[in-house]
Amino acid sequence: MQEKELSFRTHSIILHHFFIYLLVFSCLKKFRRFYNFYFLVAALLAAFTRNSSISWQTQVLPLVFVICAAAIKEAIEDYGRYKADKEANNIQYDITRAGESMTLLSMHIAPGDILYLKKGQKLPVDAIALSTSFGEEGTCYIETAELDG
Repeated sequence: MQEKELSFRTHSIILHHFFIYLLVFSCLKKFRRFYNFYFLVAALLAAFTRNSSISWQTQVLPLVFVICAAAIKEAIEDYGRYKADKEANNIQYDITRAGESMTLLSMHIAPGDILYLKKGQKLPVDAIALSTSFGEEGTCYIETAELDG
C-alpha cells in the first residue's frame, strides 16, 4: 500500500484585516453606536423632510468626520498588525523534518517538525516540549502570555 503524502497549510500568521473588510464592514459596524446611528437618522430625516431647522449637510458633516477618523485609526492599527505579522513570520528556526536538519522561517514550519529552541526564544507554533537541556533537572518554563485562544 502506498503512503499518501500529507500536505498542510503553511504556519504563517495573518491577523490583519483585509482591505475590503476595512472599507465596507468596518464602516457599517460604526452604526452600532447610538450617536452614529442618531446622526444618520437625523441626516436622513433632514434630507427627506423639508421641515428640519438644520440642513442635511450640517447633519452629515459630523457623521462623516467621526466615521472617517475611526476608519483612519483602524487602518493605522491594521498596518501595525501587518508589520508585526510579517516580522513574526520571518524569524528563523532550527528544525528537523523527516530526519533532516535545516533552518526555516517560522511561516514554513509544518506539523511533525521538531524545533530546537534556545533559551529565551519564542515558540512560533502550538507545540509540546519534548526535552530540555536547561538546568540539572531539565526544567522548562513556559510563559503563556501570547496565547490567543
